[in-house]
Amino acid sequence: MNEVADSVAPPVAAAPQVTPVALAWREWPVWRIARVRYAILAAVAVSVVLLTSAWLGGYRYVPVADVALAVSAGPAAKGDLRQIERKLAALQPRGTYIVVDAAQNRLRLMKNDKVIREAVASAGTGAVLVDEKSGRTWVFETPRGVRTVRVRRENPCWRRPDWDYVENGEPLPKKDSERIDCAALGDYALYLGDGYMIHGTLYERSLGLSVTHGCVRLGAKDLEAVWKATSLGTKVYLY
Repeated sequence: MNEVADSVAPPVAAAPQVTPVALAWREWPVWRIARVRYAILAAVAVSVVLLTSAWLGGYRYVPVADVALAVSAGPAAKGDLRQIERKLAALQPRGTYIVVDAAQNRLRLMKNDKVIREAVASAGTGAVLVDEKSGRTWVFETPRGVRTVRVRRENPCWRRPDWDYVENGEPLPKKDSERIDCAALGDYALYLGDGYMIHGTLYERSLGLSVTHGCVRLGAKDLEAVWKATSLGTKVYLY
């Protein structure tokens, strides 16, 4: 055995060099490291969303630096937010009004921003009826948009339109008086124009379903509450 070789100490590994960045990272408190990591992740997330939106919908790409600059403008951003809130508040309907969710078959009686009463309703089916003899077509949808209560009637009578006879396979009556039905609409009716109404029904079990020809049906108690709370000119918002 070589004694010289055995007496030589094994080489010692050189200590890894610590860069100034790594040294500063070690000295930072945990909360600051977490904040930096969060900022990096947020920037990456914004980049992914922007790139995905641009790829799917053809939107204009906005650099992350611009987004970060906009976010950093604290006081200005808060001022803009308050301005938007004021504009939205100005659009808020005042007083008593009605909101109809035709998709979910719900009616809400509102006063300012408070829900006074919420009712299960029935809206239009969206079905299309075609008269094979005349070729006339009817679409049974509840209209969307803003309407106004134009007429209010207690114990209303309904003049059956042509489509009701076509749908039931009945011949059209020769006398207009034969079209009158004073039972179908319930105790009250609010007329919204173009033949559309908020009225009662003989078939309350069907409430909550889209079964009407465009009108909005309510149960007797809900209809009475809406009738008493509204007047001519009351706004009705349908969506």
